[in-house]
Amino acid sequence: MFKNNNILILSLVALLVTVVLVLIMFPLLKWWTSENFFNGSGYGLNSRFVKINTLVPLNSPSKSTDFKLFSLISQIKFSFIKPPSSYDVTGTSEGIIPRTGNRFKNIILFPGHTDYILRQDNTEVWPRNIQNINNSKSAVVYDNNNGHFNTITTLLENLNYKNGDRLNTITYDFRNINFDYVFNKFVQFLKDDTVIIAYDFGAVIANICINNIPNNDQGNKMRSKISKLLLICPTIGGIPMTLRDYFSGNGILDPNIIQDYHSVLLSMPNKKLFDLPVAIFNSLSYNADNINVLMDQENKPSKLFINLRDKFQELSMKNPNVQTIIITSDQFSTPVSYNFRNNLRENPETYKPQNNNQFPLTDIQNNGNFEGLQAFGDRIVPISSISKLKELWGNNCNIELIKDKDHFTILKSYELALIILSNL
Repeated sequence: MFKNNNILILSLVALLVTVVLVLIMFPLLKWWTSENFFNGSGYGLNSRFVKINTLVPLNSPSKSTDFKLFSLISQIKFSFIKPPSSYDVTGTSEGIIPRTGNRFKNIILFPGHTDYILRQDNTEVWPRNIQNINNSKSAVVYDNNNGHFNTITTLLENLNYKNGDRLNTITYDFRNINFDYVFNKFVQFLKDDTVIIAYDFGAVIANICINNIPNNDQGNKMRSKISKLLLICPTIGGIPMTLRDYFSGNGILDPNIIQDYHSVLLSMPNKKLFDLPVAIFNSLSYNADNINVLMDQENKPSKLFINLRDKFQELSMKNPNVQTIIITSDQFSTPVSYNFRNNLRENPETYKPQNNNQFPLTDIQNNGNFEGLQAFGDRIVPISSISKLKELWGNNCNIELIKDKDHFTILKSYELALIILSNL
């Protein structure tokens, strides 16, 4: 009888544990399998967003999920109880307020283009409703669009980081970047033992901020506060795909709308990282150092481009002189040069995989053809430019390659989460 009672009690306990686990896991699983998570940046399934490009990097929807990452975040979320130091007892009507514990490192996030929202007249005009954007007006910037960068913020929140308390995000209107404002926000957020996490074009802005720190005793003290710089698929030094988006369009925006966007001009390929021709036009090859000639032929703002390149793009490629990890992939077909034939405003030449310098990989577009000549990379950034960046930066820079993930899906990889955790 006693033995039967023990069996009954154990069965009830097992049933209770199962029910609790189901209640805990269901909300997370619902979030993890939501449309916003599967779509590259929260706006897939829209028929206009099917062509991979640099300005609006919206990945095609995919049902492949890294459940190792899901399991890791689930364990982090429910494996411990917050210590008393994680709360402020205000003694007021605000009650008990959670805060980040003192043992946590300070984190500054620099997201990519579509990881935040621009609003004009209280209406979202970026990245959705971009047909309504007015370039003659300023915009209000919101730092969360429930996009693919949310994987990182979700990981940090489950580590008990609180936004605004040892966790801050730097955003800006990328059409006309106020570099002084961005740098001042960076200095404001910089504290002892800071880890900087930057993705895509955010890596460009992050390194501009670091290299804007003055070379004096005070500047050295500021720089010493940065314990680690994590650059995820950085577009530092530009990318050839920008040429296609800028001249012939990307299927989403009229090229005339984006022709003087600072972020676009700063994403043009730079000669330090691209020494081979990046464009062919009228049977002539154009290297990265004479893109301005192409711009002049199309009445584009070449002087603005040169000024931004010389002042800010060059700064973004300088050695940050802090411990840096570049996280990327090298397995995917990535454009390195475009043949525009005799019209820069039309889509560039496409090639069959067998005539395209590489064997077929995974990113075949346009009915089985590749647009532009291809090399290895993460679909956006060629691995050759990452390697050259490491050469420029020397021993304080290391490269971490994540397999089977591209420029977009790398953000929801288990391996990236481990790299971030190991540096906090």
